[in-house]
Amino acid sequence: MNTVQLKSDLFQKIDALPPKKVKEIYALFQNYLNSGDDVEDWADLTLTQQAKIMTGIDEANANKVTPLAQVTKMLRKKHGLNG
Repeated sequence: MNTVQLKSDLFQKIDALPPKKVKEIYALFQNYLNSGDDVEDWADLTLTQQAKIMTGIDEANANKVTPLAQVTKMLRKKHGLNG
């Protein structure tokens, strides 16, 4: 497909989506456009930073995570915040 055909195909697919999916696609598109080149950013990190990120990814993949609601509740209690 040439560029014009690709744009047309994308438009048709997006146009057929429900509003919620359109918003999700928009957010993904914005993230993609704003992301830049992540490989260069990775190379700028120290080995310690890279190791900690990889540890976090491994823990997430092993489902060793704490739900956001639980973390939020704990932090609100710790710092005396309501809401």
